[in-house]
Amino acid sequence: MDYYSILNSELSAVPTHAIVHILHKPAGRNPEHAFLIVEIFCADRSIIYRRYDLFTQGIVQGRLAYLRRDQGIVKIKELSLPFAMPEIERREQFYRELLNNEEARGIGFQIEAVHAEWLHTEVQKDELNPPNYLLSGDRAFFPALSSQFGHNCYTWARQKLVSLAEHSPAPKLQAILADPRLRHTFNDFTGAIPTKHLYAPEKAKQGCVIF
Repeated sequence: MDYYSILNSELSAVPTHAIVHILHKPAGRNPEHAFLIVEIFCADRSIIYRRYDLFTQGIVQGRLAYLRRDQGIVKIKELSLPFAMPEIERREQFYRELLNNEEARGIGFQIEAVHAEWLHTEVQKDELNPPNYLLSGDRAFFPALSSQFGHNCYTWARQKLVSLAEHSPAPKLQAILADPRLRHTFNDFTGAIPTKHLYAPEKAKQGCVIF
């Protein structure tokens, strides 16, 4: 029996496969905060849910600058639940522990569990040695003039997805590179934010779903 994504029932996975999402919460406390969620359907028929975020020490301390970089903080949350658990209970626990009971919107892609583990390893590296945080993102023009380089939450999450696709020629991963919403745009030079990228297309692209 296939596992259907808690976040989007149009996406499914068989054992040893997974689903990765880049998300934001339009009605949340910070609608421009982006993050990654991975759902892995394990061979033992358990489901592993992981959330990956990039924050800044400035947010923690109550300060934030648009043009000045700050120390980044990468956080990983993990939840493991049995596939046999009633779906409504699994959904309630997922939303409570990983989404603070708030709705999330974004793009999802079907991948293999081995690719999800590669992504996990890469995020763990950033957890130990986090990138600089720059509110306007990795392509912002004005910070670059003063050699201020770094990521915001969205450009970091996007870069992780793109790196995953570039790491392997697997056809399912190439859908990530083919999706125009994850490409750099002119707006990124002033500030890359989820609401400028994670929009609903007129027609769904093959291999990915917007929801």
